[in-house]
Amino acid sequence: MAEKTNCVKNGIKYYRITPDIGKKLGGPSWRKDFYGKNKKDAEAQRDAFIEEEKKKRLTASYSDLPIKDLMYIWLFEVRLPSDNAPATFTMYEGRYRNYIKDSEIGLLKPHEVTRMGLQRFYNRLIDAGKTAGIVKGLNKLLSVFFNYCIENEFISKNPCWRLKLPGQQEMVDVECEEDDEDDDLLPGLPPLEKSEIDLIKAGLKDDDREVLFLVALATGIRQGEELALTFRDISSDYAQVKITKTLSNTKVFNKDGTHEYKMLAKPPKTKSSRRVVTIPDGLIAPLKQHVVKQKELYTRIGTAWNEKLPIFTTVNGTYIDRRNLLRSWVRLLKRVNVPYRKWHIIRKTCATKLFEAGVPIKTVQTMLGHASIAVTEKIYIEVMPEQKQKAANELNYLFN
Repeated sequence: MAEKTNCVKNGIKYYRITPDIGKKLGGPSWRKDFYGKNKKDAEAQRDAFIEEEKKKRLTASYSDLPIKDLMYIWLFEVRLPSDNAPATFTMYEGRYRNYIKDSEIGLLKPHEVTRMGLQRFYNRLIDAGKTAGIVKGLNKLLSVFFNYCIENEFISKNPCWRLKLPGQQEMVDVECEEDDEDDDLLPGLPPLEKSEIDLIKAGLKDDDREVLFLVALATGIRQGEELALTFRDISSDYAQVKITKTLSNTKVFNKDGTHEYKMLAKPPKTKSSRRVVTIPDGLIAPLKQHVVKQKELYTRIGTAWNEKLPIFTTVNGTYIDRRNLLRSWVRLLKRVNVPYRKWHIIRKTCATKLFEAGVPIKTVQTMLGHASIAVTEKIYIEVMPEQKQKAANELNYLFN
């Protein structure tokens, strides 16, 4: 019986298969041809090749690889984009691609990086016009990466530890790679005044996003957390909402190395972000009315209702794009003559009002989902000068 073949090479008939072998460093998927006298023979050659490649990888001296190659392996084979928070992986991949892959530091081996060399690298980025925030983010990526190198005994010390970044105070050691809390501070930006809140509420009267603003103001939940809320996250009496996920416009990588952006609701990055937040009594009725209207929307557009559907959506029943929400927020503030601040200022405003009402800092930390109480304390210190003066005045009796 003749062997089945599917191609001819140099006048000889073969059975050819071309499987994905994996990713080449810094490149797309790796495909390779295998030729055999039949399908079984070609597959045997493929399996033998893959096994040999595995042995090479297991015995390779990764400590001798330049950072650009070793970090690529760490990102795509150790962290695995499918197993980690998409937003975090996307952030790390972007920093790697923009500032490591083709940079001077990318050519060095991990043990060749010194604190002074890293400091000079950051200084040059600042001189080239990069912001302190970009440098801080890059330092965070490198610190997590070097921690991985320490775990695998490629290096003994992390050169990122306690670096002083240009234009910033001394850095603390990076212990929690997922703790991105700095935007909560919005340093120097005052919270919304009561008069400004009233103007915004008036400008949103009968608007579909009125309740979106009110819930954010009353609970201090993050924008992504609020946009990811579903019907199942609201208690039956509408007195509480569970924060179990966050929405982001995420770069999703395909197997062939290409990518696309999708609106994805994923679990929050820190345990402290998973929490139950209480809804003030005065907001329960508006929230109920919004839920009724939202269910009517799903019926009108032909979407079968279920408890996993989001409660804040576009008129088409889809997730609200955070960029579109920002645009409408900017237009709203301009229309009601309120000075522009980020949407995130609503969260800072909530914290401020809680402090003014005498709510303990620990309670505010839990409500906001801060991983560290130090973040909550920084907000308190910045926005509560009158309380600090009052506390100081308690010692006046010592000087009478």
